[in-house]
Amino acid sequence: MPQLNIKLKDAEIMSLVEQLPQKKKQVLIKKLLISNMPDFEEISTIGEKRFLSFCKKRGINPNLLSEEDKKKLIDKVLHEAD
Repeated sequence: MPQLNIKLKDAEIMSLVEQLPQKKKQVLIKKLLISNMPDFEEISTIGEKRFLSFCKKRGINPNLLSEEDKKKLIDKVLHEAD
């Protein structure tokens, strides 16, 4: 497959990224972080496992939670630890 090289300014790239759906932005950010931080994927996996374990212990089905509900739950747990 031939490659197409297009020169874009940083502002144009940011504008394109901002137009992405939220889920695609998350995938992009994760890929960028992983490429710059080799341990990020391992840390992310550990965090996900801990979250799933937390939910299981409390009878919460994480698949039924919206992204917003997951954020609120994580925030609540983090503040309880303070």
